[in-house]
Amino acid sequence: MSIKQFAPMIIVMALNKMDIESMGILNELRIGFVSVIILCMSLLGVIYMKTKSVAESDEKIKVPAQMQWGQEVAPGYESTAKEYDQKKILEVMKQVGMGACIVGCIHAKWGYIIPLAVQIIMTPMTVCGSPLFQIYILGKEAKGDLKRPFPDTSNPLASLAGGDDKATEKKDN
Repeated sequence: MSIKQFAPMIIVMALNKMDIESMGILNELRIGFVSVIILCMSLLGVIYMKTKSVAESDEKIKVPAQMQWGQEVAPGYESTAKEYDQKKILEVMKQVGMGACIVGCIHAKWGYIIPLAVQIIMTPMTVCGSPLFQIYILGKEAKGDLKRPFPDTSNPLASLAGGDDKATEKKDN
């Protein structure tokens, strides 16, 4: 288990012991939230621009169908590494953008503070944990865990619910 799985719980427990408003740091928390989102989206933009500058290759990557709870939610396809990387970075950008919009709206409507603090920590962890960050920013080679197609980590409950869908297919046959 990684720190990413326990970070939200630790943040929530710590913030439940503090009163952000009475400490007078609510505006700083808001500024931090907006700053982190802008920085992370800018970093994702840099990664996207780097993917655009990669030379096109003839080698195709076979991306399996995306399964969720035993249902196919996205069909499998073939793609070049460049196209695959661009699609994946746009998915991360969408995830960060949607998360920021949802948390911002929750804070604006109901005044909840904890989601802001959680996003300040979790958004950079999501961006820096991305295989594309590892390849294009840190310069790590695409091998091992960084080999395309990347493992799907968007649904952490999938591994608990049934694990590998191919394993369940074999059991059904």
